Amino acid sequence: MGLADLHIHTKSSDGTFSLSELFEYVQEHTRLDVIAVTEHDDIRGGIQAVSLRERGTYRFEVICGVEITTRHGHLIALGITDQPPLLASAEDTIKFIHERGGLAIPAHPMARVPLSFSSETIRRIQNHQDPQVYLDGVEVGNPTPAGRARDPLVRQFNSSGWHLPEIGSSDAHFLEHVGSTATYFDGHTVGDLLRAVRDGKTHSIVNEYAPISPRRLLAQQARGLSATPRKLIGRAFSAKISW
Repeated sequence: MGLADLHIHTKSSDGTFSLSELFEYVQEHTRLDVIAVTEHDDIRGGIQAVSLRERGTYRFEVICGVEITTRHGHLIALGITDQPPLLASAEDTIKFIHERGGLAIPAHPMARVPLSFSSETIRRIQNHQDPQVYLDGVEVGNPTPAGRARDPLVRQFNSSGWHLPEIGSSDAHFLEHVGSTATYFDGHTVGDLLRAVRDGKTHSIVNEYAPISPRRLLAQQARGLSATPRKLIGRAFSAKISW
């Protein structure tokens, strides 16, 4: 069985480690087969991760990703290289991803903070008439405080009504959290992972985060509060987003 962590943040957004540090850690301290670097609202981090993998001799593979802010919550896009629109509707963002052959997966759904897909949003998407507007999976395992508090409810909704492929991801901002929660799939490559998600043959493992000192946590939170909104606002204006 392969193991994938599809939701990781580096210093390019609000994480605390560089891309090279992440690759060394994954190579030496995990048994992950596939990772995705999913910076907030900036596809360039995912593109750089794929490029670094292509230039090295790493045993794991990388799929390009981004965590995009829609008006209805955060959404993980995997397998695309075009920058998704910012602050668009969930439906328009999902359509953009699927038109480019990617996967659309809600991040930490039903969490109160940060902005997340509600059960009503997911139900509305599942009933949408456009064949390009659908979800490829749902993050049922997310060990952040916000995600962990809602995971049992998300699993309940998924098993009783959504029936979406399970995705487990660390949402790591500290190196020691990478791979703590992950997705099991048949095979070991990005192609195997994509096939398993599309066939609904994935499941998640969830482990608690290793403890982080208050000093490190406060520093990371301060970085996130300063870096992410600045990037979001700058990109929104440069993209001339229509509300």
